[in-house]
Amino acid sequence: MNSNQYPAQEQAQYSDEIDLVALCAKIWAGKWKIIAASIACLALAIVYLVVTPKSYLLETVIAPPIASDLEPIQPPEANGRYTLSKITAGNAFELVKGYLQSENRRQAFWVNYHNLPSEEISSESLESFLVFNDGLTIKPGKKEDVTVAVSLMSKAPDEEIQLISSFLKAINSQVVNELLSRMNQVLAIQKSKLLEDIERAKEKYRVQLQDDIIKLEEALTIARQMSIEDTPYKQLANIEVSVVNNRFLLGTKTLSSQLEALKQRQGKDAFVPGLRALQDQMDLVEADLARLKKHRSDANTFQVLKPLSRPLKEESPKKALVLVLSLVLGGFLGLVWIMISGLSQAIRERGFEAA
Repeated sequence: MNSNQYPAQEQAQYSDEIDLVALCAKIWAGKWKIIAASIACLALAIVYLVVTPKSYLLETVIAPPIASDLEPIQPPEANGRYTLSKITAGNAFELVKGYLQSENRRQAFWVNYHNLPSEEISSESLESFLVFNDGLTIKPGKKEDVTVAVSLMSKAPDEEIQLISSFLKAINSQVVNELLSRMNQVLAIQKSKLLEDIERAKEKYRVQLQDDIIKLEEALTIARQMSIEDTPYKQLANIEVSVVNNRFLLGTKTLSSQLEALKQRQGKDAFVPGLRALQDQMDLVEADLARLKKHRSDANTFQVLKPLSRPLKEESPKKALVLVLSLVLGGFLGLVWIMISGLSQAIRERGFEAA
């Protein structure tokens, strides 16, 4: 074998390898192409950032209420009239979380907030409601935390800050109404029972009064028949007689007076035994109902730990990321430009050599 073949083989072998020095030299020579592509991409990125509407993250964090928040709607202390369970912060906040997630509650709020003519959302406002409904996010806090984050991506933060604030107020009002409705049911049952007890006491007294009148009329008849006008104390001095069982011995004068007094009691509630106590209980129940209704607007079923306020954090477009990506893209396009230019030049040179 001829030893002169080795250089040719080595030359063929190294010709297939990439010459990094030459490649770097080509890139350096075409650096203005990379710079031009980067500037063009950067300019397009700036135009994109200027034209694209800015989106802001509206977020508020709520937590369970404290004792004073629920005090205006707490039931009265157990005092023998009725016993209502105290409202706990946990139970109230569970209702809040459920109402926040409920699409029906959101829809009812949307209708009231925009003063729509009916409970059904019209086709015109359906799209905007869906944007609100889909964009409103309810996220729980950390595992050891009981807070809830309510957030909404917005392109019109001034308007939607008011929207979310009104939504949270509506949820609080709805939860308060739900809690009061449960207590009102118990109070209404108690009120109905008291009314039945009052009517029963009146009827019992009416029957008893009627019986007493009949008995007195009978005793008066006997006294008249026996011509006993006054009680014969002398004749009964040494005789044990029960006047209760022998009322005619009281005489016609006394019996007539008693009978007249009993007849005047008919239709009057002042003599009904226990009626005043029942009516006092009824007054207390009605006072409790009025108190709960009056102070319902003072109750809060959650605390706002992080209120909605400015300055708001701009979420999109992310300026730094867009600018960095534009520079990276510009550099990549510049490299592609250099490669295409080099390839075109190589093809032209080979074409000239072949010619």
